[in-house]
Amino acid sequence: MSLISELNQLQELPAPPMPDLWPQTWGWWALLFCLLTLALIVFVTWRRRRHANAYRRVALLELDRLQRRWQQLPNDPSPLRDIPDLLKQAVIARLGQENPDIAVMTGHNWQKLLSGMARTPLPQDFAHHLELLAYADDQTLQALNLASLIADCRHWLENHHDPV
Repeated sequence: MSLISELNQLQELPAPPMPDLWPQTWGWWALLFCLLTLALIVFVTWRRRRHANAYRRVALLELDRLQRRWQQLPNDPSPLRDIPDLLKQAVIARLGQENPDIAVMTGHNWQKLLSGMARTPLPQDFAHHLELLAYADDQTLQALNLASLIADCRHWLENHHDPV
């Protein structure tokens, strides 16, 4: 036979089958399981933290509402009189109602608790200003720097943690 006739008899080889798109080794399954487990842990942690901080979001919304009412009539500080109760409710929501002393806490003990829960130092007279806000007359409140007090309250609500 001649070389040309042999070359004419050659046929093209069939293409190999396409590789599967789904991984076939157990290592990929293990990696997928680990990733799904990690995603589930992250989701559950996020969900718990979000649920645990629901009181904080509600308190911040209420503080915004009180501040807006005060800004509409800056000479009338009466809307701000609810801020001390708002902080007290936030502390009770965070620490639980098992500690009945929190509801009646005032003065130095209240300042100490708030400072213990704050991430950054609070002004030394923070609790005293909250007390004035709750009980002083309007003229006394006009002498206070209410915007700074509101900012301190907002900062505390946004950043507090369990007492040390």
